[in-house]
Amino acid sequence: MANFKTDGMTVEQILSLGDEVLNGFSQRELSHALRTVALAANKRINRLEKQATKTAEGWESNASKKGIAVDALNAVSDDAKRKNGGRFYVGDKNRNQIYAELSRAREFMNMKTSTVSGAVEVRKQREKRLFGKTREEAKAEEKKKQRKKKKTETAATPTGNTQTSGNIANDYEQRLKDTYKAYREYRENHFLKKGQESSTALKEMGRVILSGSNKNEAIEQAENKLKEEYNKEQDERNKAFNNGFGKYFTNRKI
Repeated sequence: MANFKTDGMTVEQILSLGDEVLNGFSQRELSHALRTVALAANKRINRLEKQATKTAEGWESNASKKGIAVDALNAVSDDAKRKNGGRFYVGDKNRNQIYAELSRAREFMNMKTSTVSGAVEVRKQREKRLFGKTREEAKAEEKKKQRKKKKTETAATPTGNTQTSGNIANDYEQRLKDTYKAYREYRENHFLKKGQESSTALKEMGRVILSGSNKNEAIEQAENKLKEEYNKEQDERNKAFNNGFGKYFTNRKI
């Protein structure tokens, strides 16, 4: 049985190898390294796909499952103008193509949302930031509310409208989509480039959409909030400048 330089290495160790090390590998050894990495990366893709739903616009989180952020899944699937949903493989790649595939795998594996647990955590962080609580917290609150209701109502009292866990999950999933859709439109309207983010606008849109308003109202409210903050900041600057200017003339000896 052939021995390879990457035998006994973890996937993380293989991906951390620098060019100076990889340059010393034969093409056969590079293929073996990529095959090891591809196996692990493709398993992650398979697990993520089980938590998501494929649409014409890309992958979306399936609210009936754990609820994941689909960033990594969509990123790797974008490469799938290639084949196999962006999955990694060796095939008949030459040396340069193997390097490129290892680089692509490294980028995917380093994304927090490339694992189900990481993708769930990111989704929770987004819900907390936008809506003040996660769908899990909303479900827990609803259950607590229903338990309290049952204690106080008689058998003859109608239970009224209640939200099930499934309804809450679907509701939160839709709100997340609506908020980020509104934010994408806001970014386009204001010509914001990648990396130019406005957490104030995003948070305000989340608050407005959580209250039941639509995308256009969310964008309008976010713009009003930003104007309000800008005007407040300008007032404070003018006030500080005027106070400093007045002090200068008061203390000045003539």
